[in-house]
Amino acid sequence: MSERHVFFVLAALTACTPEWPGGHDDRAMKPPPAPPPEFWTDDELDGIALARSGEAPEVQVGELSKHSVAACGWSLDVKQWRHVGDRATKAAGIGRASPLELLLDGEPLQRRHGSNVLSECVGQYVQPNRQLMFSLPSGMAKAEVETAEWTVRLTPELPLRTAEGEEVFWVYPGTQLTFTLPAEETFEVEAELVS
Repeated sequence: MSERHVFFVLAALTACTPEWPGGHDDRAMKPPPAPPPEFWTDDELDGIALARSGEAPEVQVGELSKHSVAACGWSLDVKQWRHVGDRATKAAGIGRASPLELLLDGEPLQRRHGSNVLSECVGQYVQPNRQLMFSLPSGMAKAEVETAEWTVRLTPELPLRTAEGEEVFWVYPGTQLTFTLPAEETFEVEAELVS
């Protein structure tokens, strides 16, 4: 009999500003003193079925704006979702694991973590904090940006790989995750509430 360790992120996703240990200023957030938990690896998921049921809340976004310096850089205002941005999830000890996903005309762009997402026109995005920043796909003109359909949603990806290469399982309000394990398996559950 083998033992599994699972790390869930239970998201109380509301349009409010969370009370962080250092107050509302994100720069004052400090990582927790405890080391991050162990994560599953891809090979450990063999034989285990994952299913999400229910409906995740819609993500409302603010204004689309052009980045002032980067040639193909744009951003969407997602300040009401800053508590699940990469900075906040890293400070909570689970790595850079924003669950927001950007779609262009119904197709997801590539997730990227780090500030260099705007350096090339390759259709990538990142949500470090209050803004979801993205670069346009190669060859996309400014006129097309303003007429394109930009959608932000909570990713259906299971598990979600963090920038650090670990895996997390987001459980959104209104949803549940079901793990079906072989009869001989046992596992331990650790969870972090991000609200």
